[in-house]
Amino acid sequence: MRRVLPIIGLFLLAACTTFRVLDSADPATLGKELEAGDRVIATMDDDRRYELDFVSIEEASILGERVEEGSKGERIRLPRSELRSIEVKRISWGRTLALVLGIGAFFAFSLAVYDAPIGPLFQ
Repeated sequence: MRRVLPIIGLFLLAACTTFRVLDSADPATLGKELEAGDRVIATMDDDRRYELDFVSIEEASILGERVEEGSKGERIRLPRSELRSIEVKRISWGRTLALVLGIGAFFAFSLAVYDAPIGPLFQ
């Protein structure tokens, strides 16, 4: 069972977040959609990708702090004219709730079918 718990944890992490593509051409949309501290992935016209903690949006650029190893915390400006796409990471409460309920139902079903105490499952 010790091997199962990390796998369940990975599923929880995967189900809890989603990346949603935003319209990077419209500053008004970006200003409404992004908040300071949001995790974003910016893809540039030349296929470079940056994973950032969003700081602010300016007239011609987006300001963020890099989160990649080796350049963590470095502030960079990305010209909006060169942005191909920008994705924002959000917590998906519906998916998280569905997964938690599904895992709970699985354990309840397992206990009902096998009529076993839960203790032996975690040894």
